[in-house]
Amino acid sequence: MIYNIEYKFSNANFIFAIFETNDGKDFFLPLEKSSDDIWTAQIDLAPGIYYYQLIIDNTIKLPHPSAPMLLLNEKQEVVSCVILTEDLFFLTYEFEPSIMIYDYRICCKLDGRTTEKKVFKKTDKYVSVEIELKNIIGFHDVSIVWQKPDRSFFYQTKCPVWNFNEKDQSPVIQEHSIDISGEHISPGRWNFLLFIDEVFILSDEFFIENTFCYYAPYSIMNF
Repeated sequence: MIYNIEYKFSNANFIFAIFETNDGKDFFLPLEKSSDDIWTAQIDLAPGIYYYQLIIDNTIKLPHPSAPMLLLNEKQEVVSCVILTEDLFFLTYEFEPSIMIYDYRICCKLDGRTTEKKVFKKTDKYVSVEIELKNIIGFHDVSIVWQKPDRSFFYQTKCPVWNFNEKDQSPVIQEHSIDISGEHISPGRWNFLLFIDEVFILSDEFFIENTFCYYAPYSIMNF
């Protein structure tokens, strides 16, 4: 049975899908890019259960939003799932998955205090993004891609969220953080990209100051 993958992503050099099967026969499927930044691939699947994720430039890992299902794997990652029955029918949910971002904020958490800010020093130790989610039904992958001042990839934080009780719609607050205390952290204007189930939602910026230390005989002065 022919299964099609289509995903729109600009500024990528290559994308491939990594498939996992119940019988341990994992395989890779490269996607081809068209002129309008649409990446596509086609594969002939035999009846069975397949789990897969898309890998972008060997750095970003995301589930495919158009897959029939999203499930949680043994690694506690939200992955795309394709279940093809013996009568060549793709199984889908019996409900409509949903999720909504209600609010977010960039903040610093230090010594038990949370301060909303967008300008950081390395002494702040961490940059955090708090995300408030509502109307959650089904499995969902919430992912932030952190970018350096030159917009190159720095790190990806991922956090699954799920709910199957339609009567319980309590908001969920997630925290995504990176450590900025190391010497390898470049000063300048950093950026993050927020994805939900591989769909780009928003981006925002924060600034890491260039802090130099002058060591006096009895004190330390920051400039």
